[in-house]
Amino acid sequence: MEENQGESQIRKSFAGANILLTGGTGFLGKLLIEKLLRCCPELDKIYLLARKKKNKDPQTRLKEQFDDVLYKTLHKDQPDFIKKVEILEGEMDSENLGLTDRDWLTVCDKVNFILHGAATVRFDEALSKAVRINTRGTKEMLTLARCCKYLKAFVYISTAYCNLPHQPIEEKFYDFPLTSDLLIDVVERLDSKTVDDITPGFHSSGDRTTPCGQRLLIIPRVVISVGASVGIIRIIKCNPDAVVNLVPADFVANACIAVAWKTARQHMKTAERKLEDFSEGPKDEETKNDQIPRVYNYVSGDENSMTFRTFMNYAHTHGFTMASSKAIWCYMLFLINNALLFKALNILLHWIPAYVCDGVAVMIGKKPMLKKVYTKIDKWIHFNEIFACHTWKMENSNTIELLRELNEADRHIFDFDISALDWNSYMYNYMMGIRLFLVKDPKETIPWGIKKQYFLIIANYIVMIIYAIALFWLVKLLGGGVLKLMYKILS
Repeated sequence: MEENQGESQIRKSFAGANILLTGGTGFLGKLLIEKLLRCCPELDKIYLLARKKKNKDPQTRLKEQFDDVLYKTLHKDQPDFIKKVEILEGEMDSENLGLTDRDWLTVCDKVNFILHGAATVRFDEALSKAVRINTRGTKEMLTLARCCKYLKAFVYISTAYCNLPHQPIEEKFYDFPLTSDLLIDVVERLDSKTVDDITPGFHSSGDRTTPCGQRLLIIPRVVISVGASVGIIRIIKCNPDAVVNLVPADFVANACIAVAWKTARQHMKTAERKLEDFSEGPKDEETKNDQIPRVYNYVSGDENSMTFRTFMNYAHTHGFTMASSKAIWCYMLFLINNALLFKALNILLHWIPAYVCDGVAVMIGKKPMLKKVYTKIDKWIHFNEIFACHTWKMENSNTIELLRELNEADRHIFDFDISALDWNSYMYNYMMGIRLFLVKDPKETIPWGIKKQYFLIIANYIVMIIYAIALFWLVKLLGGGVLKLMYKILS
């Protein structure tokens, strides 16, 4: 604990500092930018490595990003904050990160902190592309970091689930079947099909290309919550009693900043210790440990865990009190762990309605959409299955230790104490945020949304009765053969 309890040591550490941030236009990157600019107003500059996307140059994307409601407080308190942000145009999958010689030298001469969070987040990304971005891109970042004259900390942000074969997942570097150099060489020399055949059977391309670190795994939860709130997703493959490792995104951003602060402080202590000892003898154990990069698993852990059943109960309770006026069907989400039952209900509750609605759309001259939507949803559910059907034990002692090292000011400004989080209050804000900012349904429509939800519930009961009658008559007319046929289809 620092002697001065009233002064933020993290803010002091970033005063006058230059930061290089990758992934700054992504979900977590946006939060990191906002938090750093708002809570460390004395930092000098944030350099963002950004690429062109959808025919928009990085400057245009950044301007649009800063128009987001996320930056509302910044616009009010620091109207000129955008002057502290500078775009460095580049590509993670290019040599030297696609940076010009001038930009490369700017980073080497000025940057003090590197927060590297850029990665492909597509779970079904082609392995060759994932390796270029996640593996080779990270190697390029490390090469750049070694050239930085005044670098204090390099923080790599990845997914805590990339070491899924291990149980529990510890805060350490695991041995990987392929070295990074060999993996890069393999995917660049062979075609994609051959690469997939000879590489280990990991869950996704991300598992094969990011063998350490932690990234917030919130996207599947958001997809499910949004889909369920408007009545599109009605069933997921999930063990209701499995623990959901859900953590607030702002807590993750705070933890990343705190890790950068501690790494910089440890770097300074190590440098001071080296200055005190000019001998050529073997380093003491403490000095050796200082030079080993630390891994921080930021998860809910045992301190404040929550099951999928509890998560969905909260979502249902709060979701109904703020029901969306844009819902196309009532909220009904079943968590099914049995594979056969899931397949049957997936056909009944997703695919039959999709084909019926798309058929009606074609007949009235509208564009069919639901088949395409449910194809994507099925991919999401399949990807999420390994996380939703198992409880993954993850150690987080390094993260707990980091929290204890913060003084009172930093624990308040950069809070990431998951043990003190009130999940009920969090889920209320979570569902309201989905309604306002993702579904884009204002609070004023809540009364109509609730009335509409009651109407949709009645309609749902009518449809379920029709389903039951139709199934009864189908079995009666065709006999037991239809059941055998259904079983073969589902199997």
